[in-house]
Amino acid sequence: MKNIKNNYTKTLGLLSIVFITVLSCERDISDEAVPASFPSTSEVFLDGFSGGMQYQAFGDIFNFEVDNDVTYKGIASMRFAVPAEGETGSFAGGNFFTGGANPDGSTFYAGARDLSGFDALTFWAKSSMPAEIDEVGFGLNPDQGDVFRVSLKNLAVNTNWKKYYIPIPDASKVTAEQGLFYYFEGPENGIGYTFWIDELQFEKLGTIAHGQPLILNGNDETTTGFTTVEIPLTGVGASFNLPNGINQTIGLTPAYFTFSSSDDSVASVSDEGIATVNSAGTAIITASLGEFEAQGSLTIESAGGFLFAPTPTQNEADVISLFSNAYTNVPGYVNNLFWEPFQETLTADFTIAGDDIINYIEFNFVGNQLTNGLLDASEKSTFHFDVFIPGDVAGAQLKVGLRDFGADGAEGGGDDFEIPMIITSFTAGAWNSFDMPLGSANRANLGFIVWEDNGSTLNNLYIDNIYFY
Repeated sequence: MKNIKNNYTKTLGLLSIVFITVLSCERDISDEAVPASFPSTSEVFLDGFSGGMQYQAFGDIFNFEVDNDVTYKGIASMRFAVPAEGETGSFAGGNFFTGGANPDGSTFYAGARDLSGFDALTFWAKSSMPAEIDEVGFGLNPDQGDVFRVSLKNLAVNTNWKKYYIPIPDASKVTAEQGLFYYFEGPENGIGYTFWIDELQFEKLGTIAHGQPLILNGNDETTTGFTTVEIPLTGVGASFNLPNGINQTIGLTPAYFTFSSSDDSVASVSDEGIATVNSAGTAIITASLGEFEAQGSLTIESAGGFLFAPTPTQNEADVISLFSNAYTNVPGYVNNLFWEPFQETLTADFTIAGDDIINYIEFNFVGNQLTNGLLDASEKSTFHFDVFIPGDVAGAQLKVGLRDFGADGAEGGGDDFEIPMIITSFTAGAWNSFDMPLGSANRANLGFIVWEDNGSTLNNLYIDNIYFY
C-alpha cells in the first residue's frame, strides 16, 4: 500500500532493484569522522561522477551506462537505454545518490550534500528520437525517504542537445540531501529508444524567478474534520520562470512549504503538511514557499468527536467480510493496487478508537484486491459498503465495479464481467450506507473492486464496512 509520505514507493514496489557502486577517485571518509556540515559539491556528472556516489537501478538493470562516444561536452555522458514494450524490464529507471549502504550492509559513504547555495539542478539532454521522459528529479533519499523530492514530468527531448532546469523550491531547507538525480521512463508507444544526459550539476543561476506555489491545486476547499483525525495537505506544486523565459511547473513535497493554521487549538499542521484536528471549531490552513504565499487553502470544520459508520447488523455466519472491524475479514484484502500510470488516488487511512477507516484522497480511481486469489461470493446476494464524504457533496458521484474474471479465472481472459453501480446522491456530514444487489451476475471468481469518481467532483472519501451477505 502506498503511503502519502513516501509517494515514490508506488513505482519502486513494482520494480526489480540493484545497487551499483559508482567509482570515484576520492578517498573514503572514516566511519569515525563526523563532519560539522555536509559538502556543497555542485557536480553530479560532468566527465564522470563526483565522489561518494551509488546508483540504484529500477526495471531493466542494464539501462544505464557511461558513454564515451556521444557527449555534449568533454569526454563522457550518461547513456540511458529504454527497453521496448515486452523486453526484459520494459522500463528504465534509477537513482543516483550519495550515502546509504552496500548490498552487504556496510556503509559506503556516510555523507550528503548541502544544496542551500544553489537554485537549480541543470543538465543537457538529447535522445535518439523525439520522446517525453516520464519523470526526472532529485530528492529520492535512501535513508530518509523523499522529504525534499522535486520532480519534472513529461520532459520533452529530441535529437538535439538542450539545456534543462529543475528549480530548487526553497534551497535553505536542503542542507543534507543524498538523492541527487533520478529518472523513470517507459517505452514511447511501445518503442524503445536511447537518451543521453551530460553536464549534470547544481547551479546558482540567480535567474530562477516568480515562484508561484500551490496547495490543493490552488483551490480554496472546505472539509469536515474530527478530533485526532489527520488530514494531508495535497495538490502541492509550484511554477517558476526559467532563464529561457519559460514558466515551468514542478512537483514537490509538502516539506518545502511553511504551513500555518488560523487556530491551532482546532487544527494544527506539521512541517510535512499533515493537519491534525484537535477540537471542535473552524480553522483555515494556509501555506507559503519561501517568500511566496501559496494559492489555495483548506478550511477544516471540526465537529469534535468522530462520527462512526453504522454498526453492521448482519449475522457473521452470513457474511464474507473484506474490511470491517465488526467481522473477521478474509485474508489478503488490499485497498490500493496502484494502477499506473493514470491513477492519482492516494491513501490516508487511519484508526480511531480501534476502528480502521479507509481514506482516499486526490481520488480519481483505485482498485482493491478482494482476497488471496479469487473470491467466491456466489452464495451471497448483496454487496455492502459505507461511505462518508468529508466535504462538499454537491456534484459528487461514485462508480463501484465488482470485476469477475470468469470461468477461466484469469484477468483479461475474454470472459471477464463487471457488476456496476453508480451513486449520484450523498448526504453531507453523515455516513451513507449502500447495499448493491448482485442479481444473477456471475460472482464465483471475483478479483477486484474498482472505485471511480465517474468524472465528478469527488476527491476525498472515507470507506468502512465492506462485505457481502
